Amino acid sequence: MTEVRPWQPGDDLDGLLGAGADPLWVAQGHALHGEDRDGDRWRRTLVAVEDGEPVGAVTVARNRVHPGRWIVSIEVAPARRRRGLGTLLLDLARELRPDDRPLSAKVRPHRAGGAFARAAGARTYQHCECAQVRPEARASTALTLTERPVPDLGALLSAQYRWVHAAWSPLDEGMAGWLGGALAADVLSDLSAVSWAGGRPAALAVAFPGAPHLALLAETVDEHQLDGDRHLEAAVHRALTACAQAGVELVEFDGHVTDPHLHPLLQRLPRAGEDPLHLVEVS
Repeated sequence: MTEVRPWQPGDDLDGLLGAGADPLWVAQGHALHGEDRDGDRWRRTLVAVEDGEPVGAVTVARNRVHPGRWIVSIEVAPARRRRGLGTLLLDLARELRPDDRPLSAKVRPHRAGGAFARAAGARTYQHCECAQVRPEARASTALTLTERPVPDLGALLSAQYRWVHAAWSPLDEGMAGWLGGALAADVLSDLSAVSWAGGRPAALAVAFPGAPHLALLAETVDEHQLDGDRHLEAAVHRALTACAQAGVELVEFDGHVTDPHLHPLLQRLPRAGEDPLHLVEVS
């Protein structure tokens, strides 16, 4: 018999992960489970237990950056999948959330999470190709962040993030400063590049530690940047050159199919592979 109860200290939920679990899911979805929290970091976790062992878990949490949706994480032990437990946990997630804003998650369409999302009737509201490219030296007029530092990188990253997400998942303006600072703190300056226009940064291609591959986040600073395609290409080419010189074997682009400058550029770059990611929601 399955018992569903609140998360307790000492709950070991690592057994819910299957072999070869997606590193992004482990870092963001699996890591979401934990003790109840209130306030701006509101969270609730329920654990499904059979014979004293966790066989499933569901967490609903406030999305501090994108307040239009709740974050949901549902996990079922591999041996218990496709037997209705995931559906039960999704129903409980709907009851856990304080209001009727959609529940959202990031899933790989070719993994178990993607299959579950489709079966649950989830709507995909954004596609990420996660294109993978082998760095090589390319001609570019852009400069790395170590060659020409940016005075307030956090503000630029926040501005870039704001317009990229504005149409489909608006940023909570109260979190803009925090987000920019958090992103800037993780940037690998020697592998990141800026294209300049009239003494101002026009486009950024910034590198972050990633698992299993180095991640590149790239777009113009302003949506309507004059010659934005050219500036972004210059920044990306300089970042790829720096990565090649540093011995980086593969980078993965963190972008969306709606990115107006990055998406067309990625169609022109030779790919070593891709690991698509879908952002999905259920009512």
